[in-house]
Amino acid sequence: MLSDVDLLVRKLQTYGPLGPTEKTALSQIRRASVDLPAGEHIELVAEASSTYVVQLSGVACRYKEMPGAKRQILSFLLPGDICLLTGSVSQMDHRVVALTACRVIKVPYGAMQELTRQFPSIERLLWLNSLAEAAISREWMMSLARRSAYERIAHFLCEFKSRMEAVGLSSGPSFDFPISQVHLSEAFGLSVQHVNRVIQTLRRENIIVFRQRVITVIDWEGFHPVARHRPRQYLCGVAFLARQELRIVLHDGYVRAQPAKGLRQFAAQRASADDGETLR
Repeated sequence: MLSDVDLLVRKLQTYGPLGPTEKTALSQIRRASVDLPAGEHIELVAEASSTYVVQLSGVACRYKEMPGAKRQILSFLLPGDICLLTGSVSQMDHRVVALTACRVIKVPYGAMQELTRQFPSIERLLWLNSLAEAAISREWMMSLARRSAYERIAHFLCEFKSRMEAVGLSSGPSFDFPISQVHLSEAFGLSVQHVNRVIQTLRRENIIVFRQRVITVIDWEGFHPVARHRPRQYLCGVAFLARQELRIVLHDGYVRAQPAKGLRQFAAQRASADDGETLR
């Protein structure tokens, strides 16, 4: 059975290796698990204190709200994701809510800062994770601005599948998909009826089978071009860091970069180990 930090370890190892010492340090970090029902705001579990929150199960989202309760979902949070990475909840410019029942772990800010001080490799992987999240945000901006409704939904299904695979929670052509059509409409600027028509089109074209919140993609090789999705595209941060001699530090709850030696070699090793795939 997975421990409550195994998903975080798996997520960080998407971007680079973690040695036995680093894994042991992560497993021993001071933390507390919290179960949340759907609709609970995750930032409230931090109790306005300096706390990191990592998601273990369920689906949550970041969102902002316009007057009249019109919600715009900014990103979906999946198991292994870091929900809160700030020194103080009061600094947040958005909210984080559980869309399904979720379990999270809280890690004191001081404990995480001490861990990253002792293990610079963990700092670097947290930075790469931040770059991957930024890459996903850019893809969402492209979806909202340039992709058709069909491409938006198809691209997100590929994103969701690849992110679940990265932490070992999906394999084969099928995957659990607990996100509702209402949530998709709030994320991609579509009406619920429009989202439903796109899902029905994907079904009629025999691209997906969708039953009881489980999606099966019949032809993944053909689906990626249709969705305009490049597998593993979110690891582009490694290629960026390979061109920059940076040292990653955590300061006042924020990830910052400073000049340093040796990171070019670290990023080059990670890129060459990435199944031989060239990152552009």
